Amino acid sequence: MSEGEHEGDDWVTIASFDDPVEAEMTCDFLKTHGITLRQLGNAPQVAVLNRFQTIVDIRIAVREADVEEATEALAALRSERRDAHPYRGASEDSSKVVEQEGEGDDRGPKKRTRRAAFALALLLPIGSGHFYAHHGAAAAIVLAGILGGMIATIAGRAPWAFVASAILVAGDALLSPLAVARHNAGKVPSEGKQRVVAAGAVAAAFAIAWLLSREG
Repeated sequence: MSEGEHEGDDWVTIASFDDPVEAEMTCDFLKTHGITLRQLGNAPQVAVLNRFQTIVDIRIAVREADVEEATEALAALRSERRDAHPYRGASEDSSKVVEQEGEGDDRGPKKRTRRAAFALALLLPIGSGHFYAHHGAAAAIVLAGILGGMIATIAGRAPWAFVASAILVAGDALLSPLAVARHNAGKVPSEGKQRVVAAGAVAAAFAIAWLLSREG
């Protein structure tokens, strides 16, 4: 986090992130407590889409008069103790975010939430659920399958391939909560195993889509 970095005359950057999901949840937390903010740098959607091609730089800026209040809110969000700050308990949703997304470098990987994985998979149908769960190797294969199906459909070579893409998006949404559970337990499979399983899922999706087209 960078503090005290001015963005214009009246705005001050109070936090920077390389994780678009964490940035979005932090923005929601601050807005819940009535703090006006600006989100600068890479937009979350762009950051996810270009995760392997660009440096993710998402910054949160608040008005100079709100810096102290916003800093206290951020401290509450990151605190491990429920009653350490007056913001604790102020909002039920905020408490959930603190419990589920609290940082703890001495407690292993940062916890992820199943609902966020499911929602991301549907909002950004590019394997985002598994990307969020830190199953990057599997997500990359799923993304390739989704794009391949869409390209084949647009090119008119295999109209049925769109069904395969839809199956893969649905699979990402339904299975990403399990991937989150593995991540939270520190049991993320090796990249090799992820690729094998994901490649099998892509092949199965295209086979099912092709069979359905034949029956139609």
